Order: sequence, then structure tokens, then C-alpha cells
Amino acid sequence: MGWGNDWDQQVLQRNSEIDGRKAGSGNWTLSDWESYSKVGTMDRTKVAPRTFYYPGSEPWNEKNFSAWRGGLLNKQDMSAVKYLQAEEYQDEYEASYEEAKEANESRYTSILEGFDEMYDTQKDMLDGMGDAEKEELQRIAGRMHASNAATTVKSGMQGTTVLAAMDRQTSKDHASNLGLMNDRINQQKLGAYSNYQSGKLGVMERRTDEYPDFNMYLSLMQGLGGS
Repeated sequence: MGWGNDWDQQVLQRNSEIDGRKAGSGNWTLSDWESYSKVGTMDRTKVAPRTFYYPGSEPWNEKNFSAWRGGLLNKQDMSAVKYLQAEEYQDEYEASYEEAKEANESRYTSILEGFDEMYDTQKDMLDGMGDAEKEELQRIAGRMHASNAATTVKSGMQGTTVLAAMDRQTSKDHASNLGLMNDRINQQKLGAYSNYQSGKLGVMERRTDEYPDFNMYLSLMQGLGGS
């Protein structure tokens, strides 16, 4: 009778030690479970006192465990591990998704900014061309006015209304040339802006972003449920 009680106490103590081995398992990581899975199955299987098993039917028999990462886990432990794996897959997918989203936004912004910079460069170039042509037309008009004055002196017509008439015509020609130049520059600006807008809107309309393969993630999750 005493021997039986002693044996019961040993079994209960052993079961307590096994419980201690899994203490805090609710906060374990997959790495913790991997280490635990490689502990001998007998050393982590509790038994009831005064219970005997036929050879091959023991609860610590490896046929009652599933292989996982080079170790063995029972059905209950595998459920805990699958839950952690599902969380890990989800975290990895969400992290990859956010990383891809950031890369997509950065690439998209960079493309649009490229159109902005290209248009600004063209506009500045056309503005510079316009300013240069205005200065040249002003120099031509100045030379014409000087030529008008010299012509009237040479012909002895200084002090008459001829010089004023010639200067009016020169100013009229200058204004006409300046207007034609402004129209041409403005048309070139309009063409540049039209190309800029159509190119930019085309990119916005045809935008295609790349993200992690959701079907692969779904397949991994389904694999956990089916294994």
C-alpha cells in the first residue's frame, strides 16, 4: 500500500515537472516551441497514477506526435504553433504590403515630379528665349531709330516731320514683331503644357502598383488549416 502511494507521489511530481517545463508557454515564440519540440516525448508527457499501457500504446509514443522543424509536437501543441505561424505569416504579409505600398508611392511621386521638373525646365527655356528675342528686337528698333535720324540729316530733312513719320513706322514694326514673337512663344508654352498634362494624366490613369502575392499568403494560411 505504501509502495503504491510512493509511486503515485513520484508520478504526480513528474507531472508537475512536466507542467513546469511548459510554464509560460502562452507567451512562447516559435523559436521556444522549436526547442521544446526536440525534448524527448516521454519527458513531456504526463500520465495518470497507477495507469499501465501496452507496448506501443503509450501516450509518449512518437506515433501520437507530428513532426515539426526537426522535432515532435502533440496535437494540442501543434494547434498553438499553427496559431503563432498564422500570426507570423500575417505580420510578414502586412510588413511586405506596407513596404511595397511605400515603394509604389515613392515611385509614383518620383514619376510625377519628373514631369513637373521637365515642364519647368521647358518653360524656363522658353521664357529665356522670349527675353533674348525681346532684347534683340529692342536693339534692332534702336538701330532703326538711329538710322532714321542719320538719313534725315544726310538728306537735309532734319527738323521736318519726316523723321517723326519714319520713327512711327519703326515703332509700329517693332510692336508688330514683338507681338508675333510673343504669340509664337506662347504657342510653344501651350504645346509644352499640353504635353506635360497629357503625359502626367496618362501616368495617373495607367498607374499599376505591385504588391506581395496575396494568393501565396492565402495558400500558406490554408496549408496551416489543412495540416
